[in-house]
Order: sequence, then structure tokens, then C-alpha cells
Amino acid sequence: MTDSFRRVCVVGGHNSGKTLLLERLVALWAERGMRVVVLKHDGHADLSPGTDDWEKPNGDTVRLRHAGAAVTAVAGGGQSLLRLTEDLDVQNVDDFARRTVNVARSAGNVVDLVAAEGWKHSEWPKLVVVRNDEEVEWLSSQNLLDVRAVYAAKPVRKVAAFARQVYHGADIERLAADVLAWT
Repeated sequence: MTDSFRRVCVVGGHNSGKTLLLERLVALWAERGMRVVVLKHDGHADLSPGTDDWEKPNGDTVRLRHAGAAVTAVAGGGQSLLRLTEDLDVQNVDDFARRTVNVARSAGNVVDLVAAEGWKHSEWPKLVVVRNDEEVEWLSSQNLLDVRAVYAAKPVRKVAAFARQVYHGADIERLAADVLAWT
């Protein structure tokens, strides 16, 4: 893909801390004047189309917007919010990112980075979030492409075998800078 924007996927198991980590990263990038688009994949909506709760007051996209994301979008179950009632390309993060960035740019927004939560099987560079050894084992079995680093808020024993670079809770500033260097 030849689009002119940086990209990274933040992936991990359910409730592993992906959104919390993205909130922290987006806040740092926004403080530095970066315009970040955040895409979120809702795997639960894929399992039960039409049952999303994307517009709840403290939902993930609302939290990410408050953290400083210039644009947020969520997709799953054949729909997306930029609320399209039919959006059959949402499984492909490249297409979804391209369309979302085009909408943002057509409205006059600058886009410096697209951070996607989910799409673990995409070809985008990955930052994997884990809480425990079981999640490391499960993610190891997923054959993820282009894993650049693992983030664990607290130390996890098996994480060093999974990735070259490991970050912990206090490493957030270094992680934010390193993600920009990968993309």
C-alpha cells in the first residue's frame, strides 16, 4: 500500500489493555502536535451483527477522542461508525484506513498517524498488549505478522521470547517515540 500515512496496529486479547494503552499513546502524540486517526475493530459485532453499543457515553471511541485523537472510527459486523449501515470492506484495515483518512483529509484534517486497535492478522506493524503468560502463549499461536514489540503494564515472564522489544508501564514515552520510528 502506498498511502502517505504512518500506521500501527495495537492487538491483544479481550480486556488486555489495548484501549488504555492507545489512550496514553494518543495523548502523548497529540501533546506533540500530531494528528492521529484511531480505528477500532469490534470483533464482538462480527459475531452478532447489528448488536453494537458503539455510541455509549464512555465507549472506547469516546475515550480515544478525549485522549486527543483527531478522528475515530469503529468497524465490525458489516458496518462502521462513521455510521455506514453497510460497509462490507471493514475486515480489510488497509481499505478502511484509506477511506477514513480520505474523509478526514477531505474535511481539512491533517493525518500524521493511523493507529488501529485490532486487525491482528493484517500486515501492519504490530504492538501486542498482554497481561499474563497465557495471553503470550495464545498470541504466539496466532502467527501474527510484523510484531515489532510487546507491551505489558506489569512484567510477564514469557514475553521476552515473543518479541525483540518489550515495554512496561513506565516505558510509555519511549514506546510512543519508538512506534513513530517504525512507521
